[in-house]
Amino acid sequence: QFGQFLGRKIKVSNQSVTQNLSAIIQLVSLGIIMETIPPKQTEADEAEGSAELSKTVQIPLSTENDLYEYETQHFGFTPTSLVNGMFNCVCDLYREALKAFAKACFEKNPTLMSEDELATARRAVGEKIDTDICTVFDALEHYLLSQVFSVPDSVVLPEDRCQLLRSSNEELSALEQKKGQLKRKIIALKFANAKLDRHRTQMASLQESLDEAINRLSSGSAKIGQLNAEGIGDWVSFYSELLMKATESQ
Repeated sequence: QFGQFLGRKIKVSNQSVTQNLSAIIQLVSLGIIMETIPPKQTEADEAEGSAELSKTVQIPLSTENDLYEYETQHFGFTPTSLVNGMFNCVCDLYREALKAFAKACFEKNPTLMSEDELATARRAVGEKIDTDICTVFDALEHYLLSQVFSVPDSVVLPEDRCQLLRSSNEELSALEQKKGQLKRKIIALKFANAKLDRHRTQMASLQESLDEAINRLSSGSAKIGQLNAEGIGDWVSFYSELLMKATESQ
């Protein structure tokens, strides 16, 4: 096809270039066999200046992935993403092969066609290959998604078998009652913890007051013998009030 487009002006005998195109020839052959399947829609990649086209998703990606949510859960990857990745790899392969082919043509016969003319020819051939590859991948995608990466509706994955168990109304009622009891116990436990924390704070304050009172009693006991009756009364009254304040703080 490339030779026909060039008007059969160039005859390439480079064996390595032919080998690079062997994979493309096989894909084109498969495309001829499956001509009854309509090709996918594609769009030109102007940045590359060639027929580097990308696979167009017919429905939004999120919706498409949702259709295979169970398969994704089982296989660990999205089947549509795998097929799209395969498509892109094949396209990269033939695009590189076409570039190598055009480069070899220009190097062997640089005077027959300019690089721009070769680029135009390469884009024309690329459009034909795009159609054939899309035809092949239409059939491949249908087969993979329906026969290989598919979980039948009747199959339940092990991690989802618990969903098959249905509780009776009596069991559900008992569970609701138990849930209410547990909620009340949790609230009571939280209240008890808060009250315990408050008592701990009060006990710490009382301990400080008692330690202070004991220290003062110890320091003042040596002076009791030097006090008269009135002084002893004042001393006992003072420390009695101190102890009463400490106990009242509890």
